[in-house]
Amino acid sequence: MTARQGVGAQPLTGSRRGVGVPSDTPTERGGADKALRGVQGRRMRSLGRAKVFEPGEAVESPRLRLSRLRPSHLDSMSWLHDALAPDWRLADLEPVVEDGCAVLISDAAGEAVGVAVVRPDAPQPGTASVPFITIDPARRFRGLGGEAGLALQRHLRRRGFGQVFAPVPDGHGLAVYFWLRLGYRPLPRAEAPWPLVGLAAESRPGIWLVRERE
Repeated sequence: MTARQGVGAQPLTGSRRGVGVPSDTPTERGGADKALRGVQGRRMRSLGRAKVFEPGEAVESPRLRLSRLRPSHLDSMSWLHDALAPDWRLADLEPVVEDGCAVLISDAAGEAVGVAVVRPDAPQPGTASVPFITIDPARRFRGLGGEAGLALQRHLRRRGFGQVFAPVPDGHGLAVYFWLRLGYRPLPRAEAPWPLVGLAAESRPGIWLVRERE
């Protein structure tokens, strides 16, 4: 991850056409975008009913503790605005927090060090997507993001989600690399379950990665 932004906010370089990425041509995307936004909006309204963490539930890894993120936690995360940009805003995150689908990543001392978002039963029932995970810039480059990602994946497996997806909007190459290092594989366009799941109802072009059940 960069010194400022989190996973889901990284520059993506190189050719990606044909690997789970919608075409950039206006002809192909113009009319389809409206239909995708409608489908995405209906899907987003139905998400969040399955809670990622029950009240008081937490999972631990060697250095971290993952639990439900609550609205009161956001006040102490002044760095979160920059981590969400440019794709999303705090206003996009707040409904996810209210739905119980945002994850607080804290250290052994209980200090908040990161945030993740999970979309249960998306893109299909019995699967889960992690469109966003980030670590406080002051705590990066210590492997905490990878540790949190693996701990979250194990937790989702225990809750019965057979596949865990990582949808990454265009322009976030380091996010793609992050998920590849955790064992995720990119999906070809023909296999990808469009539209791309994110924090907001509007769908964005990007790439799907998936981690199959071991």
